[in-house]
Amino acid sequence: MSKLYAEIPVSARRTVPTARAHNTAMVRVKNWNFAIEATIMDRGGGEKDQVEVHLVNLDTTERITLSVGPIAALIHANR
Repeated sequence: MSKLYAEIPVSARRTVPTARAHNTAMVRVKNWNFAIEATIMDRGGGEKDQVEVHLVNLDTTERITLSVGPIAALIHANR
């Protein structure tokens, strides 16, 4: 059984596209020059899971880390 579930709730499709994953799920949203990549990794479920968010320059392939860490630490850092 899959531990992770990704969906794209806002798109041009009439239905919500989904994907299942076991240990890691990543989504990428991009325009012509930049992309945002969000990855979630199973580390035991719930707030133990790890999150990474990057901004990628598609022209230079430069990656800027916007956020990285366990979900619990990111939640508490933003309160």
